[in-house]
Amino acid sequence: MPKISVITACYNHGIYLDDAYESINLAKYVDVFEHIVVNDGSTDRFTLDKLNELESKGVVVVHQKNQGLAVARNVGIAHANGEFILPLDSDNKIIPEVFLEALKVLETNRHLDVVHTYANFFGNKLGVWNPGKFSMSRMLFENHIDACALIRRSALEKVGLYSTDMPAMGHEDWELWIKIGKQGQFQLIEKPGFYYRVLENSMVNTVSSPNVQKTLDYILKKHQTIFLEEYKKLYYNNIKYDNLIKFNEIRLSNAKKNRLRTIAKILIGRPV
Repeated sequence: MPKISVITACYNHGIYLDDAYESINLAKYVDVFEHIVVNDGSTDRFTLDKLNELESKGVVVVHQKNQGLAVARNVGIAHANGEFILPLDSDNKIIPEVFLEALKVLETNRHLDVVHTYANFFGNKLGVWNPGKFSMSRMLFENHIDACALIRRSALEKVGLYSTDMPAMGHEDWELWIKIGKQGQFQLIEKPGFYYRVLENSMVNTVSSPNVQKTLDYILKKHQTIFLEEYKKLYYNNIKYDNLIKFNEIRLSNAKKNRLRTIAKILIGRPV
């Protein structure tokens, strides 16, 4: 029985699937990893043929109509046998030896729920990305942890997996980390555990401003209490509200700014 289930959601990304699959090295680590690819309604012939090819190599391929990333990952988790879940985007690659280290960390530290790592950029950008240790305060204004992290399955199930009611595509991981971070604990392995492919049309670069606004509003509303609790802590440490939220970067509406200031004033007991 594999311990780690690698979950890859795929929509017309067959051109990259070999890289993702080969990086896991199932032939060597068959007792540790399984690879589940959820075909999220792909229409590209090359992708469909590649999925059939990977299935013949032992990859578990699940087909569904196009329902988006969150649903696809949840479906993958439902088909998983592992105690630990490792989301892997179809255009990225893992370094399995590092996630074997992460596995040992989670197996020997039952209080931990997530182990994340540095990343190597490749493609249109080179370098090493250090996400830093998990910080709920930092999560107030940016998601600083990639989806490719080893997660205890029970922690995912405890928070209801990925939220499928977000109003637009994007920030699924950010919202998940906030949910887990309310109760769970994270640990950082200070070395790259995966390769992050930077493309000209990467999802993170192509999510439109209206959709960014919709998902941010959703996250702020859903997790308003924790946002304000963290803001209160930071405020008392003399961190200014405008710098904390980075209004210009996330483009909150004036009404939203004023509403949050009003609520923050009630919690903190002074103007902000």
